[in-house]
Amino acid sequence: MQMPVHSRGPILKDGLTIKPRLVFEEETALVYMVGADVFLDGALVFTVNEIGRELLKMADGSVTVDAMAESLGLATTASEVGMFFVKLGQAGYLKNRMEIVLFET
Repeated sequence: MQMPVHSRGPILKDGLTIKPRLVFEEETALVYMVGADVFLDGALVFTVNEIGRELLKMADGSVTVDAMAESLGLATTASEVGMFFVKLGQAGYLKNRMEIVLFET
């Protein structure tokens, strides 16, 4: 399968689904979203926290790693976002290849 020419960011592998993880607090009767479970063809393959869930929602190839980090505000940096997707790529969960180039100024 060829990657679209317009792809500028990470693209999740076909068959991955993201389902929010919900926690019910009995004392207050409130439900909290605490991240997400990620399934591949119906089998649970990993879980992520809330930041990871937001990043996975943006992984359609149209959003750069820098733009993802910027949209999350001070919660994370572009290098951390990049490393998140490099690890997912190494595990085989991305359609495209992610690389990080480090340089010193």
